[in-house]
Amino acid sequence: MIRVTEEGGGTVVPLYSMNGNSGGAVDHGVLLHFLEETISRLRAELPVEGLLVSLHGATQTTQVEDACGLLLQQLRAVAGEETVIAVSCDLHANVTALMQKSVNYICGYHTYPHEDFFETGCRAARLLLSALSGGPAPRSVRTTVPMIVPASSYTTLRGPFGALMGSPWWRPGSCWISPCSRCSPGWTWRTPVRPSSRWPGTS
Repeated sequence: MIRVTEEGGGTVVPLYSMNGNSGGAVDHGVLLHFLEETISRLRAELPVEGLLVSLHGATQTTQVEDACGLLLQQLRAVAGEETVIAVSCDLHANVTALMQKSVNYICGYHTYPHEDFFETGCRAARLLLSALSGGPAPRSVRTTVPMIVPASSYTTLRGPFGALMGSPWWRPGSCWISPCSRCSPGWTWRTPVRPSSRWPGTS
């Protein structure tokens, strides 16, 4: 993100960063701390033309299931509707309607095991810079599939998911899906699933 932004003539102003290993729900106080630090630093830099955000995309807290959606919603509220917001996230992100509604672009990794951290950040930054320069503005579309795929089988090295991610129509510039993302069904080994009447066989 930083390299592409600076090469494109932008000025990078870091706000705040936290990280952690995969695990259970995060203590809600951690999210509140992150929001307070990030929002206060963003307010101090306003106005800004764009925001680049790097997330895992499936964070839950002890009080909120969609922590990433809440974060992005608050960033949008503070930055304003005219600010372009582009996000990079894990291939295992639970991309929610709130996340999509709050930002312009969400770019997920294309590989598992993950090998394209850098490339995904570059993709997000290029989309942001293109939007700011009056270039093409791809439309964000989100759909969900009522299925849970075992985490052990959605490698992109082989099998159906590997074939899907390697298909010619998915390559950047190939057609209407070009620079965007598709994510697997979240981190299913730790994501709570509630029955839904919209899914066959559930009540």
